[in-house]
Amino acid sequence: MHEAGLMASVLGIIDQSRVENNIRRVTEITLKVGVLNGALPDALQFAFDALRSEYTWLDASSVLRIESVPAILLCFECHYQGPGSEMTCPACQSVLTQLIQGEEFDIVGFDGEVDESRKDRSLYEPLGRGGQ
Repeated sequence: MHEAGLMASVLGIIDQSRVENNIRRVTEITLKVGVLNGALPDALQFAFDALRSEYTWLDASSVLRIESVPAILLCFECHYQGPGSEMTCPACQSVLTQLIQGEEFDIVGFDGEVDESRKDRSLYEPLGRGGQ
């Protein structure tokens, strides 16, 4: 199940980003996963649930949202653009096609709670002393 490896990578990326942004707890993670990507949403959810306990910044209320991205095919012969999972155009049967959507695996973003105790105070101080 490669979904466990994918989810571990996602959580590693989010961990790095949340540290850089002073996020103490992640409440929601959103992914976009193409239907032809090979990653199964149920298996991703299972991996997320299994790995959740390894990260102190995730808890039982943290949510994984997966947006499914349909497969869209572009035909260079008849200019068809629409649903298609085969590399043959469903309109004209040409093989001069390109899949333009459906293989994505993207981290859309995450929401969380800021750790107020770790904010860089210098970012909130005035830049100068007003001519003093």
